[in-house]
Amino acid sequence: MEKTIGQMIGKIEHTFETTLDSGEKVRLTVTFDFTHSPDDMIRSWLVGNRVIAFQRPVRPLALEEAKKLNGRTIAAHNAGKKIESREQQIRKLEAIGLPRKIAELAVDNPDKLEELVK
Repeated sequence: MEKTIGQMIGKIEHTFETTLDSGEKVRLTVTFDFTHSPDDMIRSWLVGNRVIAFQRPVRPLALEEAKKLNGRTIAAHNAGKKIESREQQIRKLEAIGLPRKIAELAVDNPDKLEELVK
């Protein structure tokens, strides 16, 4: 039988510091046991963490720039990194020698560019 995600992760020891309601700080080392956690629950935790990380770079964007992110696939390891504006992405491609129109196509419609290049 194939292992669940939780069984593959197993137990993880983690040390962290937290501030109590009293204002006192405490440092704890605990072991989280994932072996009996359902896969869908672990996926939910992972996505929740990435959503929090992704919100930080989205906040400074203009509303229209943020809306353009709707439907995009974000690599989980990039979720907290700065999001470049459309113009920044185009300028970056121009800097490596792409003509403006092709750079715009690469940013605005990468699937169409890929189709044209084939």
